[in-house]
Amino acid sequence: MVEIKEVEEKIQQLVAKHQKLQKAYNELQQQIKILQQTCNQLQNKRNLAINSVEKIIDRLKVLERQS
Repeated sequence: MVEIKEVEEKIQQLVAKHQKLQKAYNELQQQIKILQQTCNQLQNKRNLAINSVEKIIDRLKVLERQS
């Protein structure tokens, strides 16, 4: 009987550990989603900045040709 009780306790410990790991995994997945969104926003801002600089350069070239 002692062996069965020990096995049941071990199973309960493993189930609790699994639940803890599952929770941590889910939290990491959520953080990854947030990081991906932040990364996408930063890439969009970077692209907008590059486009703005390219437009400024083009305007400067036009002005240089005109002078």
